[in-house]
Amino acid sequence: MTLCDTPSLPQWPSLLIRSTIRSTIRLLGLLASLSLLALPLSGQRDFDPQRPLSVAELRADFEILQRAFEDEHPAWGFYYPSDTMRAWFANTAEQLQEPLTELEFRRLLYALNARLGCGHTRISTPKAYRKYYRKKRKAKYPYQRLPFQAHKIDGRLIVLHAYTADSTRLVPGTEILSINGRKATRVMREIETMFPSDGYNLSHKERVINLNFTSHFFRYYGESAEYDLDIRTPDGEQQQFTAAAYASNSEEYRDILKAKKIPSARKDSTIFRKKGGYQLYLLREDLQTAVLRIKSFAGRRGIRFYRKVFRYLSDNQIPRLVIDLRDNGGGSGRESMTLISYINDETVELYGKKKRGKPRVDRHLNSKFGRKVLAPLFLPLSFKSYRDSTHQYMGIVKKPQRSHNFNGQVFILYNGLSFSSSAIAGAYLVDGGEVTIIGQESGGGQVRTNAFQTPSLTLPHSGIRFKYPFYAITSDVKAEDRGRGLLPDYPIEYQLEDLLSGRDLELEKVLELTQPE
Repeated sequence: MTLCDTPSLPQWPSLLIRSTIRSTIRLLGLLASLSLLALPLSGQRDFDPQRPLSVAELRADFEILQRAFEDEHPAWGFYYPSDTMRAWFANTAEQLQEPLTELEFRRLLYALNARLGCGHTRISTPKAYRKYYRKKRKAKYPYQRLPFQAHKIDGRLIVLHAYTADSTRLVPGTEILSINGRKATRVMREIETMFPSDGYNLSHKERVINLNFTSHFFRYYGESAEYDLDIRTPDGEQQQFTAAAYASNSEEYRDILKAKKIPSARKDSTIFRKKGGYQLYLLREDLQTAVLRIKSFAGRRGIRFYRKVFRYLSDNQIPRLVIDLRDNGGGSGRESMTLISYINDETVELYGKKKRGKPRVDRHLNSKFGRKVLAPLFLPLSFKSYRDSTHQYMGIVKKPQRSHNFNGQVFILYNGLSFSSSAIAGAYLVDGGEVTIIGQESGGGQVRTNAFQTPSLTLPHSGIRFKYPFYAITSDVKAEDRGRGLLPDYPIEYQLEDLLSGRDLELEKVLELTQPE
């Protein structure tokens, strides 16, 4: 039974009531936050990255994590059999034979978490970890990072640029073969475990690692005053040498990242722009092709923006629309469904379910006020909702827009960071009509993901945090669930020269496909 078939669903509240509900939720959330600030910070201790956790502490934390995942995680047993997952946990538990630092323990958990098949389940460092580095930053303590930025290209780790003037050996195109004795293939494989993806997807991991390899290396391996490098120059010569770390505080590092950002070579005609990464523009080479850039689904801001966009497309009879969802990590499901309603001509629904009952690890979960007070009161008024003896169901049902519905040619641009709601949008658009996808496989699943409520589990001894969802989300589409994202009709792969020159290969492909024969 889907949500639309359920006879016991409440009626949608009026716009005025829904607005009042949203204001009340924000007020109660603010009061809850203020009350938490007033609580004493007992039990917390200063973070020491070198302090080892005892075997007893490690095992206690590990047992809590396994209990949470096995009892409550919606991905448990879905992509891999439960017995297989228990074997993975048992194998990791066998490695807890001696004390480990927080970082060493976290690395083991990264590798285990990556096998779950849920891109919404992320590991965060302890709160005390952030406090530790904030103190260093205020004291102008320099972070010691790799002296270069690199991309994974064709399975190789390639230097894009160096951060220091004396890194003359690290010219663009240099291949990194090993770092501190670790082969580059191993380094990339280990760092990618920090970024789990939905199902069996791999594009999400690769795209994230390419956004800021230097920072991810720092987070996974920690600091080092120098780095032993084995490289292959663009001329093919293999060299070994020791490079000093790039020492900077966080502000200097952000400035460097901005200065080294890959340039944009395009100059197009912007029609509308809105704060939050929303933009509608016409391609300079083809004024009959509009591009709707959506950086993330922010909610009401985007919903208002779409009214202007699709009115403009209708009034000006624009025949082609490119929806650019590259690097769109998701956000509001309601906004993505609104976008769909301007293009599809049928009612669509998105629904999710979670187990009922109090989580066994409830005392280690945050957001108690939100989960136990706000959610039961207000979620049924904001979403379609019902329950049975074992599960709670929540969903969104969206009818097609009656005015300014777009019926022209649609292209979607995707890469590995097109995740969550951006993948959901594409799944329904592909399901509803002729849509051409250009780029990479979407990082989010085409049929299934996990989201809605995502509390954070804090392991009491290490302080490591796991943010994981309660609801399994299923898109009501005809596609078979293969545990993959949306696959492109025209795959795009960037080479070093494309990155350095700022080419936009996806838009170039759009122009190629829309040229008259």
